Amino acid sequence: MDEPVTLEATVLDDGLPDPPGKLSLTWLKVKGPGKVDFDNAHADVTRARFSQPGQYKLRFKANDGHLVGRDQVTVEVRPSRDSRPGKPKPPTKQQGHKKPGKADRQP
Repeated sequence: MDEPVTLEATVLDDGLPDPPGKLSLTWLKVKGPGKVDFDNAHADVTRARFSQPGQYKLRFKANDGHLVGRDQVTVEVRPSRDSRPGKPKPPTKQQGHKKPGKADRQP
């Protein structure tokens, strides 16, 4: 979950209409348990970051003003290693651990 996922789409334009229209590209989340942040949602190659684990369905859409092409991809996001159950976490002050100071030293 900590690492971004690289998404790559292949786009071919047929050159129509004549003159050709501007090619519009869009990545979007269709379904999933959390938020998806795209580095650039309007590029054919981008990276996506997911706010929580789960299965996400993402859609890529290309539009040249005349034709529209779409495709979908499913991404399975697993919890990061630090958030998996059973992994010990480092001690914190709130857990009662502290560095020894002058008052903690034995004579």
